Amino acid sequence: MSVSAQVILPRTLYHGTSIRRGSTELMHFTTKLLDKKYWKHGRDFGLGFYTTHLIEQPKPWAIKSSRKRASEEGVSAHDYVPCILNIAWDTGALNEAAVLLFSDASREWARFILDHRLQSDANKADPCNEHPDIVVGYMADNDTGDLVSRYLYESGFEFEQFFEGIQISEEGNKMTMDGLGNQYAFCNEALDGTLKVTGCHILEGGEWIYYGIDDPHLSELKLL
Repeated sequence: MSVSAQVILPRTLYHGTSIRRGSTELMHFTTKLLDKKYWKHGRDFGLGFYTTHLIEQPKPWAIKSSRKRASEEGVSAHDYVPCILNIAWDTGALNEAAVLLFSDASREWARFILDHRLQSDANKADPCNEHPDIVVGYMADNDTGDLVSRYLYESGFEFEQFFEGIQISEEGNKMTMDGLGNQYAFCNEALDGTLKVTGCHILEGGEWIYYGIDDPHLSELKLL
């Protein structure tokens, strides 16, 4: 489906990641943001590049990614920097892109998430006959992976329990729409020209500091 004219799409999106000092990772993001070889199976909306319009949302992911990569490689935590990419989105250039929009936490939204979470590896076919170019909707909360496992292997755990479970916080509270957060998944590399990295927020000394992508300080930090 094409997105309705009544829907206002954000012009700025954010993506949480981690950048290794002395690498070309940040440069790669500036030259090709949508690169399918980095996309992972078993995500909420399928294979894609995930963003949000909420700047606070990806900060914990960026910190977690930085610590995980440093630990896996056995290097100092200083070697990786938590980073939030600021991305300009040219929504006027979408043309006939197929956009699937979930405006609330509906059963259709939950079914889409469950079906794509079950597509856990490359040997499993995409549950969509024709996958949308962009999928917009709320995040599943709680431990979605655990809920998927219960749906698969626990007798009596049906879709309705999954639907309710992905709306419950880790503290056991039902999340509001605002509390769930949101995600914009870009699932077609052909849309790369509609996105441009304009800068990034870097975690330095416990504070998130913004730098334009041409700021020479990024080179001083060995990020470009």
